[in-house]
Amino acid sequence: ASASGYCATAYLRSTQGNLTTMALIKAKTKLAPLKSLTIPRLELCGALLLSQLLKTLEQLIRDLDIREIYCFSDSTTVLAWISTLPHLLQTFVSNRVQQILSVTQVSWWHHIKGVENPADVGSRGITPSALCNHNLWWRGP
Repeated sequence: ASASGYCATAYLRSTQGNLTTMALIKAKTKLAPLKSLTIPRLELCGALLLSQLLKTLEQLIRDLDIREIYCFSDSTTVLAWISTLPHLLQTFVSNRVQQILSVTQVSWWHHIKGVENPADVGSRGITPSALCNHNLWWRGP
């Protein structure tokens, strides 16, 4: 997330023998709200956006018999919030954590370094020509 927006990306990872491939299957970006939020809260909105993105992919996940799902955030604050009982959190955070956990599980969430996080590409803004050749965006971490 950044002061201007946040993003969520979903990738499909496939392994056949010694060959592993990853490809972007869906992404969504949103502008930051006019009422300014802290970066951790914007990162939480990004995590919520990812859970909403996964919800739209439920049928594909079933059809492809996907057995493992990994959700990444580069915010240790967000990861701590997700692993905290919602009633112990402030209302804004609690409401979003409850929505995230209605689609995902705590065990799916993992930390990723910011430089390895493809969602940061979409949240900071990039020209179409630069995006076309951006390997992290298209192939994931």
